[in-house]
Amino acid sequence: MKFLAIKFLIIITFFSFNTFSADTLQCIENWIDKNYILDERKVINIDAYVSIDSSESFLVNILLDRKLSKVKISFKNQILIFEDDKSIKVFTDTNQLFIDNPDLNLIKIIFSIFPESPSLFFKNHKFNFKSNNYSVINFYDLENLNLLYNDDCSGINHIKFKKKEFNIYVDKISFSSLTQSKSYFEFDDNYFIYDLRYED
Repeated sequence: MKFLAIKFLIIITFFSFNTFSADTLQCIENWIDKNYILDERKVINIDAYVSIDSSESFLVNILLDRKLSKVKISFKNQILIFEDDKSIKVFTDTNQLFIDNPDLNLIKIIFSIFPESPSLFFKNHKFNFKSNNYSVINFYDLENLNLLYNDDCSGINHIKFKKKEFNIYVDKISFSSLTQSKSYFEFDDNYFIYDLRYED
């Protein structure tokens, strides 16, 4: 369940990068001007707090390296890494590292949010906009998605999305950039490594 929530968080976090129409774009464009980093020489660093079905919130950190097409998600005692040739799941409390086949669909979704024409990503969805609040119904397999910016559109107050099985609330979202380095996606030799890619 937590992995699914993190997967949705990646998609929803960058919802604000996409365009709708000239009248409703101003808040999003203001946010992009103040926060969005397109430089492929940088790694986008995202921190946010996630709550599932009103549970106690937990910190999630996401690193996106557009140039290397790599994603790293850290939360609680787990680390998820997605690359073109493999997916990695690490349990830091037990020093276990599992390697599996790549999740190419997830990678495609994540990096399709950075196209030359961002509006194409959401062209098949209906949006509503009112007072810095953007909402969409039936976004992928979500029933409802809600994104609220602060008054001057310099930050995102919260993101809420609903599915039959759960409700997810995301807030305290911050963006920054890091100098590009492969070390963000590497591990030392202290882990018990299980490669599941070649098992029947």
